[in-house]
Amino acid sequence: MDNEIDVKIKNENGTKKYDKCVKYISMVLNEKNTCLLRNIFITIGVTSTFKLFKRVIDIMDNGGLFVQNGSRKRTAGGVFFYLLRDEMSPNNYKRIMNLDNKRRESTSNIRRRRKNLKNNKSHLNKGTGNQRRKNKRKKNKSKSAIGKENAKEIH
Repeated sequence: MDNEIDVKIKNENGTKKYDKCVKYISMVLNEKNTCLLRNIFITIGVTSTFKLFKRVIDIMDNGGLFVQNGSRKRTAGGVFFYLLRDEMSPNNYKRIMNLDNKRRESTSNIRRRRKNLKNNKSHLNKGTGNQRRKNKRKKNKSKSAIGKENAKEIH
């Protein structure tokens, strides 16, 4: 594999063909960040990614890699991204990681907005919630009245 891989990120329409490969590698490596794996497939290609994946499997079978301070071993996904850093130029590696950071920021902003909307709606809908409770009580009363009538008919 070349150390100088030119990063050419394709648009999102071309990513569906990588989904099975991404799903397989994420399952074996126990890596949850499938969007980052998909970007790696798009960037360096299928064959280069699978060569890197094979190296990770070999390293994990031989005991794994320690983190920089030596306190613990890397996960399989951590070994994958560590080897990826060595295989690519620093600029290309940063570009891929920045794409993932932008995705994370946008999803966290969306979650934050949804949470704010949910909190605001619950505050605004207090009256409708009370109305729903009243309607529910009426339904329960009518059901119990029907049940009493049926019980009288049976006896």
